[in-house]
Amino acid sequence: MKLIGNVKTVVKEEYERGYVDAIKKFIEDPLEFHTAVRMLYKGDIALFETPCIDCGKPMVFTHKSSKWVSEIKPALLDAFRYWHHKKCK
Repeated sequence: MKLIGNVKTVVKEEYERGYVDAIKKFIEDPLEFHTAVRMLYKGDIALFETPCIDCGKPMVFTHKSSKWVSEIKPALLDAFRYWHHKKCK
């Protein structure tokens, strides 16, 4: 029992370490991270944050938001339609 009693703690610590490592990787190279996630899940994976116009707290939108296809993604594509990579200009 002593050997397995600590399993929950070890699993939680490993999970948290993996989460922190993933966030660090995202910060270091967001494009590579996003590309890998899209390949892993085979789809349109998105995470977008913007402040609320009233309170300033973040509003988080993802590909799982109910209005992603109908409103959010089209608005983002329109808002960023003139943006490009530095190397592409």
